[in-house]
Amino acid sequence: EIYQCDWSSDVCSSDLEQMIHQSFSPKRLIERLKKEEGFTPVSKWDNKQYSWGYGTKASSAGLKIDKDKAERELIKYLNYAIEDIYKIFGVHINNMKEARIESLIDMRYNMGYNGFRSFKKMILYIKRNKWNKASYEASDSKWFREKQVGHERRLKIIIELSSGQLLEI
Repeated sequence: EIYQCDWSSDVCSSDLEQMIHQSFSPKRLIERLKKEEGFTPVSKWDNKQYSWGYGTKASSAGLKIDKDKAERELIKYLNYAIEDIYKIFGVHINNMKEARIESLIDMRYNMGYNGFRSFKKMILYIKRNKWNKASYEASDSKWFREKQVGHERRLKIIIELSSGQLLEI
């Protein structure tokens, strides 16, 4: 079952939520995703799907969404991404720096379930604590070389994975 939280409070109500709050700042990540995705009130084609709001999936072109509903969708998709990252990396999360956890969740949010999981070598290197090799695998990819909007975001993710330091771009 998907873990659901609205992240409006710093009070931890479950073991997973407490672990997440100790690993990184969900509120900061929400603001990061809003800034990186930007707000799109009308759905449009975006790479492989129709998107609206803060980069979440819409069923077709021309649909409208307000900022409140868009934020609720962002949080729903963020919860999917968080749970998936914790499932993929398990106990390895305990040894990760905050910047790396946030970058992985950002990458997973942006790419979706299948897209992120296709980075098999990167995931393996992360589990082995080989961050430079993991960063190289991410940078040596079609995802990283895409010419569309978002290259600065992808570069930021690569640098944060490699350095373990949060960047403000």
